[in-house]
Amino acid sequence: LAWFARSNLGDVAYAMLGIAFISLLVGQATPILSIEASKDLPVLGETLLQYQSKGVLSTLDTLYDNGYWWLALVLLIFSVMLPMMQTAVGGLTFFSRTSPLLERWFHISHHLGKWSMADVFVVAILVAFFANSGADSLTHAEVRPGLWFFLGYVLLSMVAFQLLGREMKRE
Repeated sequence: LAWFARSNLGDVAYAMLGIAFISLLVGQATPILSIEASKDLPVLGETLLQYQSKGVLSTLDTLYDNGYWWLALVLLIFSVMLPMMQTAVGGLTFFSRTSPLLERWFHISHHLGKWSMADVFVVAILVAFFANSGADSLTHAEVRPGLWFFLGYVLLSMVAFQLLGREMKRE
């Protein structure tokens, strides 16, 4: 509404940042990808051999439990901690846009926030790998709602940071 009323774009940016934060939380908690393995067996017909539905947090847990703690750490940093930090720094500019330290953190987090898109690309690669459309394929992958929420976070936060950057330059 602030956009159409041509009021302060900072208000639009903070609204977008709030919606982005909610999308981030939902995107991290809900499944991003589901994979099922099935085979057409002679007597039983189409038989489901395995089904897994994974999100960011469940993937972190699985990686850590299987001994891939370094990969879990990388995923934790780029998928959980970095987006949370970026959103927190953007939200802190609501209270003080002129603090030199906050301005520096804002610009650093804005540039680091582009790494959040790395998750979306990883999931896209996994979907392409598992969703082999051949007739003899054992696996089938589907994108789940968590990916769309996470993508929503990435896009909304990028636009919000652009708007906040413009507002900070004006002041």
